Amino acid sequence: MKKNVADDFYIKICIWTFLCFILAAVCDQIKPVVAGVFRSDNEVCATQSIQTIRTLQAQYASKNQGKFAPNFDELVKKVWLDEKFGGQNPVVNGYTFTMLAEKPTETNAAFYSINAEPQLPSGYIRFPQRHFYYDSIINSIKATEENRPARADDPTI
Repeated sequence: MKKNVADDFYIKICIWTFLCFILAAVCDQIKPVVAGVFRSDNEVCATQSIQTIRTLQAQYASKNQGKFAPNFDELVKKVWLDEKFGGQNPVVNGYTFTMLAEKPTETNAAFYSINAEPQLPSGYIRFPQRHFYYDSIINSIKATEENRPARADDPTI
């Protein structure tokens, strides 16, 4: 019986195609796990940073007639916030932090809010990441996975 070279070629192509599909399926299952590890580490750091800033803002207000620090630099100088938070919008552990502070008025108490927005270096695949929000009135951290800054009306974590 004569062996057909074309039959061997088609069998090899079928085997290689099958192996490629298996490899693609395995990679598709691994990708969310790897993303979850990256995401959870950064998210934990972001929420811990917000808690630290909250504590330091309370210390600052107790020493400044109830006024909150107007910016991160003031917290770095006066109550020893880590220097990596220096500047207007520091990027720390994959999150860009912004802070808004308002002085007390006759009708309103002092107020501040913090947003933490996820950042990824270019070249990374974008996975859903949580955006965080905290303010001195609600006194809890809010989060969203929508591609927008978190707000006070988002779910509490």
